[in-house]
Amino acid sequence: MGQSIMPVVFLYPILEDYFGAIFAFLFGQDQPPIARRTTMPFHFRMQKILDYREQLEEEARIRLGQAQARVNSQKERCRSLEEQIQNAEQKNRDNPAMNAADFWITEQYMRGLSEDLKQAQHEYKMALALRDEAQKLLTTRAIDKKMLAKLKERQQSVWNHEEKQKEQHFNDEIATIRYNKAPAY
Repeated sequence: MGQSIMPVVFLYPILEDYFGAIFAFLFGQDQPPIARRTTMPFHFRMQKILDYREQLEEEARIRLGQAQARVNSQKERCRSLEEQIQNAEQKNRDNPAMNAADFWITEQYMRGLSEDLKQAQHEYKMALALRDEAQKLLTTRAIDKKMLAKLKERQQSVWNHEEKQKEQHFNDEIATIRYNKAPAY
């Protein structure tokens, strides 16, 4: 006899959670509670992975910003060196009576600027390549995150639909019980 009571006692809280309003109505409450079940909120099983991919995307976005800043810096450096070379050439043209020592110093200065310009242009090209690589990485990371976000949206949509169906079924059960319990006139 103890074995038959145990399952009923054990199942009663589970059944009461699911059919709480039905039991309350059937077993003596004057006013039945509002027929509304409490459900667990939607839980996306891959949420930690989605969070991690969002973090990776943000890191890639920061990396792209840094790469773009380096490109802008190198571009400005090249522009500055070109301007210095033009100023030195203009100075040479404006002073045709320059002595040989000053001319030699100015030529060495212009060669140094030209070498600096070549180096700056090379670094600019490397910065462009790094920026393009960072852009590709950001695109890849964004696609990975977007795929998981879409999966989450689809699963949440399915979950919402199932919950609505469960709630409708529950409400139909309540309505049926109320209709069957209504006094016949």
